[in-house]
Amino acid sequence: MKLKNYIDNTYYVLCNSYFIICLVCASLAIILNVSVLHLSFGIAGIVLISILMYFFYARVYYFEKKELIVRVGFFVKRFKYKDIKKSYITKNNRLSYATSKKRIAIKFKGRKGKEIYISPERMDEALLKLINNTGGK
Repeated sequence: MKLKNYIDNTYYVLCNSYFIICLVCASLAIILNVSVLHLSFGIAGIVLISILMYFFYARVYYFEKKELIVRVGFFVKRFKYKDIKKSYITKNNRLSYATSKKRIAIKFKGRKGKEIYISPERMDEALLKLINNTGGK
């Protein structure tokens, strides 16, 4: 089962402010009569950074038979269900594979203090799938 990531409004605010800053810089460059070559390099840089941001922020969670697969942009991380100790819904600001405040925390066996956070769009369905695959934990 494939679930996409849930993204809070703060991501859109940050992303929109980034584009506003880029547009302001481009308009200042035009007003200040910067050469066309420099302006074209700046616009190409903006487009390249935008494409890279899109790939970096693309998060997808795959619930396979024996493992949870988290894909963040180009990176893939696999977590075995048998290693999961506990999973529950929480709200916090720690950095992880999740981009929203409301997220699923997953604690692992044998790793003291090791936990990850994911934030799929259909959180209840994902938590139920995790609980079923880990044997009711």
